[in-house]
Amino acid sequence: MTKEVENHVQNYEDLLRTSSQMSELTFESATNLNRLILSNEEIRNELLFVSTGSTEYYKTAIILHDILSTYSLNTKYIESVCLFDIEDNSYCYGISKRGTYFFNNIQDLKTKEWYQQAKLAGGKEILLGSNILNGSNDSFSTVKFLR
Repeated sequence: MTKEVENHVQNYEDLLRTSSQMSELTFESATNLNRLILSNEEIRNELLFVSTGSTEYYKTAIILHDILSTYSLNTKYIESVCLFDIEDNSYCYGISKRGTYFFNNIQDLKTKEWYQQAKLAGGKEILLGSNILNGSNDSFSTVKFLR
């Protein structure tokens, strides 16, 4: 092998290694976000309150929106987060080019392929290669059904 080919192979290996490390950091960020959400007692309490009828869905939605927006600001590569409670209520947060928005049309969500994937995951988070709220392919989403 010539020196030029060896340099090319070395450069390619270095690029692959760097890309792999960046991917690991990105997925670690998503995993940490899921852990933050799952360990948040306020989120758990709000979801319990709404499922028992102790509070209204929209009050819970606003509280969860505020919590998710705080977490999402600290995650560079995550643009949308959706939580689903045991009653099939959805709590989604995302960032669009027009600013932040809250999306909660469960009938529309139930028709999406990623919704079925998340449901079949049995409480495990799934990572998706696009922003499920706006269809953008320059980011990814994470979805987890709360059990």
